[in-house]
Amino acid sequence: MQIVAADVAATDACPARKVPSIALFYTPSKDFVGKDSVQVEFETGDNKLPALSFLITV
Repeated sequence: MQIVAADVAATDACPARKVPSIALFYTPSKDFVGKDSVQVEFETGDNKLPALSFLITV
């Protein structure tokens, strides 16, 4: 996991800007081939956001 600044393009109503973002990196085990799943959960103070699930094909 890495915190980055993402570029958001300008629109008619808003100028271009950078917003804080979280980047997640997936690295499979050596010689792994197939499907893997990852579930990510975020908590902000007292709020637990819905989990996100990803199916990754390597």
